[in-house]
Amino acid sequence: MNYMQMIKNKLTPRDCIVLEGLLEGDKCPTELAKMCESTTAAITLITDKLLFRRLITREQNPKDRRRFIISVTDKGRGLLNE
Repeated sequence: MNYMQMIKNKLTPRDCIVLEGLLEGDKCPTELAKMCESTTAAITLITDKLLFRRLITREQNPKDRRRFIISVTDKGRGLLNE
């Protein structure tokens, strides 16, 4: 995604890093934080925004209910492929 598309779609560079990372596969917030060189608190804010826009989903991990699995939606994939 280029800079003009990011502005048009109201995404920050970290939003794009998270979305592009999720194209590789589902991840937990800790993995996303490492990928973005950020904190899990910052990732929570980013994922909350992306969830509200329905670009990602966040579900409880069936193996450990204290953790979440974050996935990109078809809408999120489409946005990155524009």
